Amino acid sequence: MLCVSVKSDNVEEICDITTKYPFVEVRLDDFRFSSVELQRVFSKCTCIATCRNSIISDKEKVDLLLSAMDFGASVVDIEIDFPLKERLLEHAAKRNVEVIASVHYLNGEPETDEIIRMAKIAKSMNAKYFKVVCRVNSPEKAASVLYMYMEPKLIELFDGNMIALPMGKDVGYQRFMALNMGAPFIYTAIDEEHATAEGQTTYEVAEKWLKDKIEHDHEHHHHDEDVRCSR
Repeated sequence: MLCVSVKSDNVEEICDITTKYPFVEVRLDDFRFSSVELQRVFSKCTCIATCRNSIISDKEKVDLLLSAMDFGASVVDIEIDFPLKERLLEHAAKRNVEVIASVHYLNGEPETDEIIRMAKIAKSMNAKYFKVVCRVNSPEKAASVLYMYMEPKLIELFDGNMIALPMGKDVGYQRFMALNMGAPFIYTAIDEEHATAEGQTTYEVAEKWLKDKIEHDHEHHHHDEDVRCSR
């Protein structure tokens, strides 16, 4: 599945995107809208509410995400090391909002033991999804992030519900390949100019890759069937 990630201070722009696409991550980093506007945004489609603003206070982040859940966000992304996460987790449980427990490594990929430790914390948060993002400096390093999907302990904890993604220059196809490795969804941008993470491909390109992959898998399946029937 493809999720469109959007970060904007224009409510009309965000509402246009949430109307056009079925699954959207709304980054509240630059959000300064009223309750009425928040309600407009989160009542349109299946939305993930996220806030990664490093300038506003933790209390302001909490208030934004609580309001997003009240107004219809179906998923909330909570950083594992967020100091006030318990209040968000309690509200998510009360509102039947699914939780993504996320961790971001901006200085490269950590040791596997560290990732497993984070996954265990995510499990203790009753998160449905565990998201780990690693900044990399080459497509080869990006490919190594995908090996997380084959780590037995991570499979045991979050099989089918782990989102491990590389971030960096020219890693768009590796991010897309996360779907092939078992990610339930990946993040895309409406266009290159509005990418919310480095290396994020556009929805249009990812949709084409997905269509090509489905057609290839379909043809391969029929070829296998023909081979079996000819024996």
